[in-house]
Amino acid sequence: MFLSRIILVLLTVFVLVADNGASACGYEVINRLPHDRNAFTQGLVVSGDELVESTGSWRASTIRRVDIASGQVVKQAIIEDNVFGEGATIIDGMIYSLTWQAETGYIWSEDTLEFIGNFAFEGEGWGLTTNGYWLILSNGTPTISFLDPKTMAVVKTIEVTDDGIPTGRLNELEWVNGRILANIWQSERIAVINADSGRVEEWIDLTGLRAISDTDTSPDSVLNGIAYDPRGDRLYVTGKNWPWLYHIVPGDDCSFKTVANQKSIAR
Repeated sequence: MFLSRIILVLLTVFVLVADNGASACGYEVINRLPHDRNAFTQGLVVSGDELVESTGSWRASTIRRVDIASGQVVKQAIIEDNVFGEGATIIDGMIYSLTWQAETGYIWSEDTLEFIGNFAFEGEGWGLTTNGYWLILSNGTPTISFLDPKTMAVVKTIEVTDDGIPTGRLNELEWVNGRILANIWQSERIAVINADSGRVEEWIDLTGLRAISDTDTSPDSVLNGIAYDPRGDRLYVTGKNWPWLYHIVPGDDCSFKTVANQKSIAR
């Protein structure tokens, strides 16, 4: 499957520096791809040439495999009606997905979406990612927890801060080369978080992306969803009920880079 090299949208956002705390940098859009505008995106992760996407909402939460190029849903599993689906990640061929308030998570087959089992965790579930060893969970507060996927015991926690000030509303998470990227709920910025200290090292300011996304004006249709494909060094972002998935790269003004930060690689 090959995507055009043509740059459909190219946005450059200039450096913004706060009076205190981490600086903000820009981004460039390399390509935009179709996305189901009915998907209330909660979790996003690359699996081969597809995305595994978890969606939320009461009585409408799903785990699905989505073709990256077309945005078509390839497979889908329905989550129980009485829970609100949240973040998801993949480790060792299994998808782990969270629920918002039920303190229950689900395990699914990465390939078939067959239900494997449940697991319990404490507090709310928001975002979920992995460094390949631990599950990394956000709960809406400045605390990020690292869990052993075999026992679900908390291995360690970090407190996310910017210039010493706690940074909350950490939503969808993605692990990229030793850093945790986090959507901030109802914000157009992505936090680049040091996974050891919890310090926000930089903000990727995605201002303007929603404005060109032809999404509705609902306050819930916010930026949410980060997926990284190391095979081609591609960083994807989207939002809740957005009709587009964007392949972006951090701007030249960003200290944070993915692997090669190459702008011309086509799938």
